[in-house]
Amino acid sequence: LIVQINGDGFDIFLDKQHCARLEHRVPLPDDAKSLMLQFPSTDDYGHTENWSVYKVWWGYKPLMAKDDLSNIPGVKMHSKLHQTKLFISKLPKIHTETQIELRRAELERAFQKYGEAVSKC
Repeated sequence: LIVQINGDGFDIFLDKQHCARLEHRVPLPDDAKSLMLQFPSTDDYGHTENWSVYKVWWGYKPLMAKDDLSNIPGVKMHSKLHQTKLFISKLPKIHTETQIELRRAELERAFQKYGEAVSKC
């Protein structure tokens, strides 16, 4: 597994094949001088994460991504409009079935006039 950081995001390579790009959610600071490798201790649902890191290489390497990124998952994901999906961010995390049902009902009410009244979730 190789994760290569560039101005657009994190390119993910497995066995030298470009698998995905995780775009930066916020622009990188122009004056950044240091970099930190940080692994989360839990996933988005609060489950403990276990990590085994065998080797980390820090330094410059020419970009491995090719010019044609049209078939790479994640490229321009945050900046491209999708015809049928709506992405909503900054909602508080939910943890229980009751909270999920409440959130679904709130979103269905808010967007009822734009689509079907029955949830497909």
